Amino acid sequence: MLHTRQLQPNCLKPNGLGKSGYCWSVPVVAGCGGSKQGQIRDKFDFASLGPGDSNSPGSLSYLVLLGVLTMLSAAKAFSPNDIDDCEITQSETSAQIEALWREYSQQFSGVTRSVPAAIYARYSSRYQNSIIDQVRTCLEFASKNDIYVPLEHIYYDVAKTGRHGKRAGLQQMKDCLLSKQVETLLVFATNRLYRKSSECMNFVEKAVKHKKRRVVFVMNGIDSKTDSKWKRFLLFLSVFDEFASEMYVDHIRASHMGKFDRRQVTGTLAYGYRGKRISDIANQKGKFDQEIIIDEPEARWVSKIFEWFVVLKLSINTIIQRLNDSPDVPESRKGQGAWTRQAVTRLLKNRRYLGDWAYGVTESMLMSEEGYVRQCERDEPLRCQHFEELRIVSDELFQKAQVRLLELKQRYQKRKNRIGAIDRPAQILNGLFFCSDHDRSLIVGGSKSQYLICPRCQLKSREHRSLHSYLRRDLALELLCEKLAGLIQEDEQLVARIVAVCQRSVEHYRNLDDSDIENLKLRKKQLTRALNLLLHEEPTSESQALDLERIRREKRETLTDVEKQLAAADDQNISILSIPSEDDIHKYLKQIEVTLLNVAKFGPPAEVDALRELLFQLTSGRIEVFQRGGRSKKEGWLEGRFTSSLENCASRELFGRYGNNPERTTLAVEFRKPSDVDPRVELAWSMHQQGMLGKQISEELKCCKATVSNLLKMAADNAGETLEDGRTRRASLTNKQSKVPAYQKIADEVAEDFKQGVSLARIAEKFDCSSPTVKKAIDFWFQSSDLPVPTTADHRKQMKQKAFEWDQSGMPLKTIAEKCDVSDVQIRAWLNEVYTERGVKAPDRRKTLHLNNSGQSQ
Repeated sequence: MLHTRQLQPNCLKPNGLGKSGYCWSVPVVAGCGGSKQGQIRDKFDFASLGPGDSNSPGSLSYLVLLGVLTMLSAAKAFSPNDIDDCEITQSETSAQIEALWREYSQQFSGVTRSVPAAIYARYSSRYQNSIIDQVRTCLEFASKNDIYVPLEHIYYDVAKTGRHGKRAGLQQMKDCLLSKQVETLLVFATNRLYRKSSECMNFVEKAVKHKKRRVVFVMNGIDSKTDSKWKRFLLFLSVFDEFASEMYVDHIRASHMGKFDRRQVTGTLAYGYRGKRISDIANQKGKFDQEIIIDEPEARWVSKIFEWFVVLKLSINTIIQRLNDSPDVPESRKGQGAWTRQAVTRLLKNRRYLGDWAYGVTESMLMSEEGYVRQCERDEPLRCQHFEELRIVSDELFQKAQVRLLELKQRYQKRKNRIGAIDRPAQILNGLFFCSDHDRSLIVGGSKSQYLICPRCQLKSREHRSLHSYLRRDLALELLCEKLAGLIQEDEQLVARIVAVCQRSVEHYRNLDDSDIENLKLRKKQLTRALNLLLHEEPTSESQALDLERIRREKRETLTDVEKQLAAADDQNISILSIPSEDDIHKYLKQIEVTLLNVAKFGPPAEVDALRELLFQLTSGRIEVFQRGGRSKKEGWLEGRFTSSLENCASRELFGRYGNNPERTTLAVEFRKPSDVDPRVELAWSMHQQGMLGKQISEELKCCKATVSNLLKMAADNAGETLEDGRTRRASLTNKQSKVPAYQKIADEVAEDFKQGVSLARIAEKFDCSSPTVKKAIDFWFQSSDLPVPTTADHRKQMKQKAFEWDQSGMPLKTIAEKCDVSDVQIRAWLNEVYTERGVKAPDRRKTLHLNNSGQSQ
């Protein structure tokens, strides 16, 4: 039996170590020697077995066997105990690459730089750091073959898997190569591009055949320019790369199932649980086998959350605020530690708190074209187990929580806006206002989506919020437009300053030479590259996330300014530019002023794109919002601060170039209503005096009923009167409902049937309603006709009279009883009363019936 060491690829070459990091299809590992954690590194000198060498193996099976032996031996080559947990950030990697490039830049002094080359490097695991090794190998190849590689054409992706196509470094490299900015592409190995053979072949063939570019895989010995058989070897290696990335999936899953059955950690644990170390041997990622146990401090808060939600009936928002306000609560494991609605809802739905655990509930599906992995739920989990010792909540409490969650979901799905949609386009102010404390753009929210709120502030209770007041969207738009219009009206020297800015812009752009434009282009590339790296950097804390967002914003602003200067400098007609006249400037400013005042007075127009663009230009695209006033109700308000440069905006519109005036005016706007009386006060009071209900007034004014109550209180105070209680006033009104009731709709027809003596039951059956509704309709008809409302005694007297008339006409008692909807005995009693009142003897109905029967028999 062979020893494990004999299977290692270094033992295949007796003449010493080969080139470090070289293999046909196996990736590289971080650091020299391959002893650190990461992907497999092969030290076998495969250059002698390259596709263009005469010593290349003659059989494909030999290559496959050699590749498999290489992978198996290298997989055992490093010890899991020699793990370096250091992770290199994007900025550190960039600095190391720059230092390495400067080291090799002296060797490029005699190289022709007309058509440069590009380098691409990648590693997939966050425990690796092989970018420098790959770049160094490619630079060595470039220096030996007289190939010049500029620093800006070194592209890389840190901790990005090769299965995904949407990688920042890869996309930049493809754009650079396919746009023919470089002649040659240098890649360390085939598996650095893609893990899919089809994607790798499509990319290389497109670059070589269609774009006539040269592609070199340095450590594989594949060169599309010098070797005619490059395609077959690339196809073989790319297929083998794809096979290598999938060969261990089943083994890993089987290992996870075994650990799951033994109640060991196989993935991310839910809140309330933690791992207890049970082994001293680390795996390749430096992690030890751990047993799942209950985390008592977190478990107590899990029980509290269920009790708050089920027993105390607290809303989810209240629970979120309590968790974020308490310093004793451990941070949530979702997002950046703050408790959110998603975190609380998932906690309430998690069956692990009952002791029901499952493995393989979802399956990772790679979306190749989209470039991301989607979690798809399986028909059933791969393995299920019940661990009673891991139970935190009872079955009864958990089921009640699920019932309440379902009720809340159905309630909010059925809730509708009762007064209709308010016509305030949300897209005008979206992305313009920012919370000064969280550096987060305000979003639409609040009652009927009338406000702008900070989502980060909403996670805390009112007394702990940075912005505890809401910003009304319509009020913000109105006051902002008034402030900008007033800025134009009050500045008498504005026209002269705009002319001066245009003159300086002309001189600036005319004095630019080719070197200045090249510096601007280089600056743009550097900023774009830095911004892409920042976009892919993930923060680990809330403070780091705020700093990262601030740096990104600064980079975007700088990049925008550079792009504006480039767009102006590249124009061929800059020499014939003319400065706008003062009359043109006056017309432009007057047009802006009229537009802003119309919006402030009449609301936004139907087309809001032009207005949105104007507001973003005048406010520099950012208004920071600060809290002012007290925290009590109606004592606080918000203040917005922004910088504005009317000179630059006017220069852009009239002169065609964005002005380079560095002076900007800092403005502040208090978003609160002035002390003047609201014009809706008198209108609401007039409607109130006319007997309209509060709901009807709110529909007319397009506001909520609480606003109507406030308007009526203000009107009553102005008139020196006491506002009557709503229920007392409603009782005195004739029309107590906003819609016509059903009994009023059928009142006329019901009254007609009532006059004809039809019983209430018959009328109710005819109109498909109840007898009380019929009685209400009769009373309404008589009241509206200024007639006395008939009582029950009056109705009975009328029925007696009708029964007497029908009896006199010879109608049988049974038929009369059916018409009156009473029994025969009741009809006979009514008729006897009528005959007695008239002083007439009631006929003997038995004798009459006997005579009728005798006549019929004869």
